[in-house]
Amino acid sequence: MSEAQNTGSHAAAEARPIRLRDALRQARIEAADRTGVVVDLRDAEVARLEILNEALDPLFAQISDTVDLFDRGISQGETPRLWIDVVAHVVMGRDKRIYRFVQDSRFGRIVIAESHEVAAIVQAVADYVARRLIERIRSEIASLDPGRYDASIDVTLTGDLVTGVREYAALKADILWSTSICVALVLAVIVLYYGRFRSIVILGATLAIGVGWTFGFARLAIGYLNTSTAFLGSIVAGNGINFGIVMLARYFEERRCGRDAEAALDLAIRGTAHGTSGAALAASIAYGSLMLTDFRGFNQFGIIGGVGMILCWFAAYTCGPALIALSERVPWLARRSARPWRAPLAWPFLALRRRMPRVAVIAPPSLRGTLQGLEMSSRPTNSRQEFSISARRT
Repeated sequence: MSEAQNTGSHAAAEARPIRLRDALRQARIEAADRTGVVVDLRDAEVARLEILNEALDPLFAQISDTVDLFDRGISQGETPRLWIDVVAHVVMGRDKRIYRFVQDSRFGRIVIAESHEVAAIVQAVADYVARRLIERIRSEIASLDPGRYDASIDVTLTGDLVTGVREYAALKADILWSTSICVALVLAVIVLYYGRFRSIVILGATLAIGVGWTFGFARLAIGYLNTSTAFLGSIVAGNGINFGIVMLARYFEERRCGRDAEAALDLAIRGTAHGTSGAALAASIAYGSLMLTDFRGFNQFGIIGGVGMILCWFAAYTCGPALIALSERVPWLARRSARPWRAPLAWPFLALRRRMPRVAVIAPPSLRGTLQGLEMSSRPTNSRQEFSISARRT
């Protein structure tokens, strides 16, 4: 019995080996956190970079020794760095706990990734290595000049590495395209609703500040975006602009009633802040419920979306009134604030309510019933299921 126990414990020890080197690194980090001495803090930086360097070993083990693009190593100078190549390196942040992966370029230093998690930086380094390898392959192909052998030769790249880079580029293009379309359509609706181009500047700047705060929080709290949270720009913009729209509409309404700018702005804020704050809190809770999920994409989506609704509300009621007050200092814009509101979006509904009030009441439920009937009729029927249901009822 004891022999079996010894055999089992020995097997467990082999499965989970105790590494003294890792324990020593952790002890150095803990000592630096306790003392706060500059020498110990620098030693903790080196220890954390060594942990990251070891985590990168499986990645660089897949690269052939003939590839001379990378020169990985830790430089223990005044500021310790983990070099990936001659232009990219990892350095610890100001708090000495966050990894910052940066690259030197013609336009200055670019922060590629920033996170407290080693896995996130390893993924960022893997993406960077993949892009560098593909650039090297393409440069080698260009130096060979396949066209000089035959004009019909077309050299293309494929494989997991190329596919991953293409998917990453496609994701960035989709994010830019969807966000641009969202912002353009939202601004077009604002102009159509208010009939004033000034509203684009006020609401657009307020929305940009709110979305900027949101992604600033995401960078500090999470450090990166995934495929689920990457499209939050258009989602936060579409929902976060509602608070400013409500307040600005109330402001113009008070101005048309003859009140001056200061009184109209005061009434607009006091009259809409309670309702919009409740809407922002409800939307934040709805997004925040995703934090209960185990899937990291949905979890981070809930964190960023929930905080984004609150930040957009704060931007609407802090930056929005300031921009309105600035616009009223322009005499030409101040005179246009009290002009009649044509309300083009309300005309069809007002005309329908005045001329055919019964149709206005009956049309929505009738249309919904018609659509449901068409949906049910388009579904394939199962004769056996219908027969069994009718037999049970009889």
